[in-house]
Amino acid sequence: MKRFMAPLRRDRRREATVRFETLPGHQAQVDWSGGLGTLEVDGVKKRVWCFSMILGYSRYQCIEFSLSQNLVAFLGCHARAFEYFQGVPAEVLYDNLKTAVLARVGA
Repeated sequence: MKRFMAPLRRDRRREATVRFETLPGHQAQVDWSGGLGTLEVDGVKKRVWCFSMILGYSRYQCIEFSLSQNLVAFLGCHARAFEYFQGVPAEVLYDNLKTAVLARVGA
């Protein structure tokens, strides 16, 4: 089996992951994470979401749990993250989340 698999293993090439570097204070990345379960509020089960903002240079992270992904919750999470970081990055990147993306170009 080892001899049979050896040629296949040699052909399998791993691509290197290049870490994306930024200057201090330049960039943060934001995304929602779901699948964290549900919480019952006033007899209604609500899905629990996690807002995450990560600074590009230090990888310092701020997370907040929320029962909504609406714009009010989204902006509130941003304000609290900026307060937590004691500053606002020059640029914030969003990973295709519905709260920030209205339409996709070329998709």
